[in-house]
Amino acid sequence: MLLLAACGKSTSSGSSAATTGSSPAAGTLNLAPRFDVNEYLVAGSPQRMVFSVLDNSGVTPKDLPRTVTFSATRNGTPVGAPVTVTAHDDGVPIPYFPVPFTFDQAGTYELTAALPGTPSGVPVQVAAAGSLALVGVGQPMKPVDTPTVTDAHGVDPICTRAAGTCALHQVTLRDALATGKPTALLVSTPLYCQIGICGPVLDLLLGLRDGYPDIQFIHAEVYKAPGATKGDPVAGGLAPVMDAYGLLYEPALYLAGADGVVRTRLDNVFDRTEMRAGLDGLR
Repeated sequence: MLLLAACGKSTSSGSSAATTGSSPAAGTLNLAPRFDVNEYLVAGSPQRMVFSVLDNSGVTPKDLPRTVTFSATRNGTPVGAPVTVTAHDDGVPIPYFPVPFTFDQAGTYELTAALPGTPSGVPVQVAAAGSLALVGVGQPMKPVDTPTVTDAHGVDPICTRAAGTCALHQVTLRDALATGKPTALLVSTPLYCQIGICGPVLDLLLGLRDGYPDIQFIHAEVYKAPGATKGDPVAGGLAPVMDAYGLLYEPALYLAGADGVVRTRLDNVFDRTEMRAGLDGLR
């Protein structure tokens, strides 16, 4: 999938179009990554990988396992302990499994899921720590003049939410970070998301906002001028926040403490439950 042609940058066939369908026969479940398996992961710190489980038709089975155990190997040798993950679907249309794992070194690994029948594996490439521009957990947020209702900073429109500009465009990210309060930054483009995730995550975040009055919430669009490029949002270029944070995908939710350091980063697919847990961690 080309950069930001849809939510995320998945390289798995069918994973971007998965929908709930009929139950498959045993042995036909497949592991579908919802992230770029080649340009995403780094060694030496906790990583979050998102997978869907699909049948051979590329749809979510009705009898989807509620828990799946994932294992990693490198050159056929097990690495780390297996991780059992519960399916998430709180407010999002497609169930997914957020897999936490720390890779000890750069290289090619295989992630395997214990599914009915033959185990399903996906190769993933892990980069050396510090080799990616992507801002990660434990790193400071970067001050950016994100678009507001009073100053678009060259981005048009500043919000593509179907219901109209959301309430998270009152201050720039730069000004929010200067206040010394915890900050939640959502980078997403509801209108140009093709798999129905970007819009829901913005609405989910808006629904949680009132429960966290001490946290500053900011939404930033992905594209600089999507409306002026005849339906090709990429042609107008990316908004400054994308380059500043090294993002090659969306949506992404950055949750930073009062010190401006990233505590949690949720990528590609995340639901209300994961959002709430991350926000609770800022208290």
